[in-house]
Amino acid sequence: ALAGMLEPGCCVPVVGRGGVGKTAVAARLAADRPGPVWWVDLAELQSGAEVTPAVAGRVGVRTLGGDPRDGLLAALRGTRGLLVLDNCEHVLGAVAELVEALLAHGADVAVLATSRERLGGSAERAFPLPPLQLPGHGPTPATIADAAAGSPAVAFFVERAFAADPGLVWDAAAIHDVTELVIELDGLPLAIELAAGRSGAIGFAELRDRLSGHLDLIRSGASRLPARHRTLTATLDWSYRLLSTAEREVFRGLAVFAGWFDLAAVDAVLGPDASVIVPGLVERSLLTRRADGGGTSRYRMLVTVRAFATGVTDERERRRLEAAHGGWALGLAQRAASGLEGPDERHWAELLEAPLPDLTAAFGNALAADDTDLAAALVGSLHRWGDYRVRPDVLGWAERLLSRRREGWPPGVYLAAATHAWMQGNPRDGLELAELAVRAARERGLLLLEGRGHEAAGDLWLGLGELDAAGDAYGRAERAATASGHAFDALLAADGVLLALAWSGAPVAAQVRRVLDALPAVPNPTARSLSLYCVGEAWAGSDPPAAIDLLTEAVGIADGVGCTLVVSVATTALMAVVSRSGAYGENDLARLTSTVQALVAAGNRNLLVTLLRNLPRLLDARGQHAAALELLAALEATAGQRPSWGDEAEALRAVEASARAVLDPDAVRAARQRGSARSLTEAADEAVRSLTGPDGSPQSPA
Repeated sequence: ALAGMLEPGCCVPVVGRGGVGKTAVAARLAADRPGPVWWVDLAELQSGAEVTPAVAGRVGVRTLGGDPRDGLLAALRGTRGLLVLDNCEHVLGAVAELVEALLAHGADVAVLATSRERLGGSAERAFPLPPLQLPGHGPTPATIADAAAGSPAVAFFVERAFAADPGLVWDAAAIHDVTELVIELDGLPLAIELAAGRSGAIGFAELRDRLSGHLDLIRSGASRLPARHRTLTATLDWSYRLLSTAEREVFRGLAVFAGWFDLAAVDAVLGPDASVIVPGLVERSLLTRRADGGGTSRYRMLVTVRAFATGVTDERERRRLEAAHGGWALGLAQRAASGLEGPDERHWAELLEAPLPDLTAAFGNALAADDTDLAAALVGSLHRWGDYRVRPDVLGWAERLLSRRREGWPPGVYLAAATHAWMQGNPRDGLELAELAVRAARERGLLLLEGRGHEAAGDLWLGLGELDAAGDAYGRAERAATASGHAFDALLAADGVLLALAWSGAPVAAQVRRVLDALPAVPNPTARSLSLYCVGEAWAGSDPPAAIDLLTEAVGIADGVGCTLVVSVATTALMAVVSRSGAYGENDLARLTSTVQALVAAGNRNLLVTLLRNLPRLLDARGQHAAALELLAALEATAGQRPSWGDEAEALRAVEASARAVLDPDAVRAARQRGSARSLTEAADEAVRSLTGPDGSPQSPA
């Protein structure tokens, strides 16, 4: 592509950050180029005044007191050669002026420049050089050959590591570590080359884990490399020293962002003058830019650049930046917590998803600074988002807070911890935390949060099969929400009351009507999908076709806003109804597979156990009796505090009886042994394979 751009009379700057391979690409192109090539390395020049004499000397033009440009023009006019100007960034103005003058007055050469930013001339056609392609998402390849074939970054690491130490062992652990390492290095060729060169002395995993705080851990003593390329710190320092004082300050400040950020975030954290400097840092290849779906520009510091910027920030400045960043993160979380309950839920959910690395960093910084008030406020603001998006990783922050000695945590911390316990399948632990949330809210006069504590208790009692206790807790939650004038919470609590009634076999018609009548006052997608799910559960036994329609609609609405919680429970209920009728199809099995995989990825043991307990019936109906027994045995071994009860327990006993009636005792014993040896995740993977086959396509019943 670059060769095709290099026509006589034009200038093509190859632009990219230090270490991305600009010089290497230029050298390869120059070696393959027919005709004369003049290579001028400008790295050691001290000022722009030295540029023209350096170029003239390399071309062979003698300057005897006259203007060297005249001699250069005479030498280059009519010559179809290639002039390479390497490392232009520190003498950019002089290079741009010289090239502009030469091409404007008829020089016939093609000019190839390498620089960390564009020259700025009118005749240039810039060629941005990206890092090497990183591994894609998905499982780690089984062999190093597959890993290298799938990613140039991995291939380059392997090539250089093998050259440094041919005896390296490339087992599964090494492949995994190298894959993560090249991602940590952002695919930067110089960084990969330096890291690979240390592979014989430092293990891949240790190199990866220690990298961000120790850039000089990867270094080279090779004399073929210029001094500025022998460590990553030296490479980045070359760019840093070219910045103005104001640019350096903003550059250091931007290192406080852990992920992608927009200019509004820059203004909030660094002040309104900082965003003006951001585009210049992009042009100097110190920031990466992308445009989101709405046309807003977002920026990110690559990991290695951020590590360098952090290293040149003193402790006082760092604390100031982290405090400002924490205040911005909390404001974002609080606004989103309110927005998630309205009609624009999807917008607010996505608004939180993008800066999640920064929210995580803000929480960690607050803990490190012992600012538990900020950390607790972040946890409380993200509770509902973490619940509905099934994020035990975020909800688990509450556990880290509670491990610290402090009296009187805000109710939001206990709520998040209770929900985390529910997700992990520890309902007894969660009930204690929900009670603490109720007490903390009552002491502070926070009636709405007191109701949310009761709602959390209702969820936990429901999982234990204590339906009267669940109904009572949901009733308390509904009364508190109604008294607070909060229709959203009142509807969610009414949904819980309906579930408790439906699962206990009590009459549900009146409660169904209450839920459906309350829906119009709460124009929120998750609230609607959750209510439709609960009504579908209530009608599952009496009107299966209507239940299937409601549950299908609930899944569609929830999926549209990324509400993993409702997608999971509604899919579970839907599969229970269709498996009893045998009316499942390809789409149902595909939805089931994706839901199982999402719950495994999220780490929600509670919902995963609930979903998997509906699959033995489906396997039994398809004649896959051994697979059904394996799953039953795995669930018995891994369910922990999460008991099976009611219709579910009865159905599972029927599946076991059906399998024992078909299989001989040895086959039953072998199936149960295989299943009981599996973890919950392994059991989920095996169940999906049994239903869909190794290629993910639906399997025909046995």
